[in-house]
Amino acid sequence: MLKKCYAFISFLLFCTFSLISAENNPKKTIKIGFLPNYGISFHGETNKIEGHTVEYFAELSKFTGWSYKFVPLEWEEGLKRLKDGSIDFFGPMQKTPSREKDYLFSNRELGFEHSLLYTKKDSPLLFQDFESFKGIRIGSFPTNAFNEGLERFAEKNNFSYDFILTESDTGIKELQEGKFDALLYSNLVDIPNTTIIAKVETLPYYFATAKQNGDLIEQLNEAMADLDFNKPYFSGELTKKHFSDPSINNIAFSKNELNFIKDHPVLRVVHNPNLKPVEFFNSKTKKHEGISISILKELSSILGITFESIESKSYAESIQMIQDGKADLITGYAENAKNYSDIQLSDTYYEIPVVLLKKQKETSKTLSAAIPAYYTYPVNKIKELYGHYNFALYEDSNACLEAFLKQEVDATFINSASFDSVIKDIPLDSYFVVYTGISYPLQLGLSPYFDTVALSTFNKAITKISEETKQTIVFSHTLKKNYNVDFLTLLRQYVLHIIIGLVFLFLLFGISILHITHKSKKRLQTIAFHDEQTGLLSLSKFKKDAHKLLYYANENDYMMMSLDIDNFKYINQSYGYEIGTVIISNLGLYLKDLESPQTLVCRSHNDVFLIFMKRKP
Repeated sequence: MLKKCYAFISFLLFCTFSLISAENNPKKTIKIGFLPNYGISFHGETNKIEGHTVEYFAELSKFTGWSYKFVPLEWEEGLKRLKDGSIDFFGPMQKTPSREKDYLFSNRELGFEHSLLYTKKDSPLLFQDFESFKGIRIGSFPTNAFNEGLERFAEKNNFSYDFILTESDTGIKELQEGKFDALLYSNLVDIPNTTIIAKVETLPYYFATAKQNGDLIEQLNEAMADLDFNKPYFSGELTKKHFSDPSINNIAFSKNELNFIKDHPVLRVVHNPNLKPVEFFNSKTKKHEGISISILKELSSILGITFESIESKSYAESIQMIQDGKADLITGYAENAKNYSDIQLSDTYYEIPVVLLKKQKETSKTLSAAIPAYYTYPVNKIKELYGHYNFALYEDSNACLEAFLKQEVDATFINSASFDSVIKDIPLDSYFVVYTGISYPLQLGLSPYFDTVALSTFNKAITKISEETKQTIVFSHTLKKNYNVDFLTLLRQYVLHIIIGLVFLFLLFGISILHITHKSKKRLQTIAFHDEQTGLLSLSKFKKDAHKLLYYANENDYMMMSLDIDNFKYINQSYGYEIGTVIISNLGLYLKDLESPQTLVCRSHNDVFLIFMKRKP
């Protein structure tokens, strides 16, 4: 039995070490070029490389088996080496039409990059103070993907600027030298001795590879999809860890803004009752719920204002209530809805990407696509970029998704929040998800009866909500409902760890069983083979051992004697059983001294003792 146990444990050990060996045997080394201190910290003296990108690729390696060599490169050198194949990936960079002609990009972004306007620390310019921005000199480099966004930002906020192209790749040195007032740059870079005066736009960023590396980008796409499926919260947590921006959160309210807060302790808010999970009216709880409502709670904690939600039957009715003065705020408003009213529009409090969900194989030449009918949705932008579809209007994203799954249409454009909230119920093996690059901005609409102080108050409060908080809110209303991580997801992600853990549990269990068995066996042997009172052999053990000795003995080689204590019962009666027990125990100790390989002593019963010994010649 022991041999079988040891053999089983040896087999488990072999499996464990084989699995560990396989896990530590990477399939391929990938060379990743990166811009120093642009999402990756590079310490030249120690050659230590760390940061967001390093941790992200390390997580991907659990699905690819890749190991990495990170190579610090400047922009032009990185693009050159990417083309000649001396590195496999380079970035981070935005995906633009011109770059897509030369490079392959992953389907999914590695993260989101915010373009900011940086000024010197002693600059008189204040955050989002657009009046003082008029005529500002803004520096940027020619290949900066944020340049077009700056034009839109300035037009939207009604200020003009002089655009100055930098001589260097970054413009940081020129900013410190005073060659311009502000620098357009990324939040992924830590620029010392500067202050942020504006948050211009947010764009996804990627790592690119050369056109000939189709197999490599396919492996990356699969790994990123697996990571998003198994750890949907990972990217947001990583962004929060590496790219927090305390400078923005420290913006103070002006005296007029503080007076507005004091004069308006309670504000009435209306919502879209049918935009689940962004915002909707829950008929079961009789409450408004969703991403926008959670954002309002954050604003309430920042401002100290209580928001009272008012029920409406439709979003059109909600907009009308704002115009009629029956409500003060409306959530989920957007720039393209501004044409319908004179409602004031706040900064974006969250941008939700629009995804295209379609069949993997489109056989029909005439394709139809479902699109939400509400007019805050970027319908015109979608129609402009995807004009080959015939569009059918549905009530909301959920109705679009239902129509697609029922095969009423060939594709659907829905916001990613709606998609993420139902992702586990969709058989994705048959469908393809495309990130369109179009986003659905969530903004506050303020009553036209408010002055500009109200707008600046809410814009500052929105700015104070950290990206970490926004990511957590969106996750709690979408993926978290599907990923309170179930057993199958855990099994898929941690199968190797689970196997190793089970092996060690079996080992521990096996060793424990062997130890307990051995200990129990010794205990049972003690009970079965020895007299508890005297420590001498029990009668059964005595007989067994005597039989062994006689088996190889000649006739008359051994003799047996029987001893007893005369009238022992009178001792028990006169002095008690305790004294009698002491006498028996002491006698047993004396007789035990006679024991040897050829002499056996046992207590037969009561006060009777047997001695089996070899005769002397």
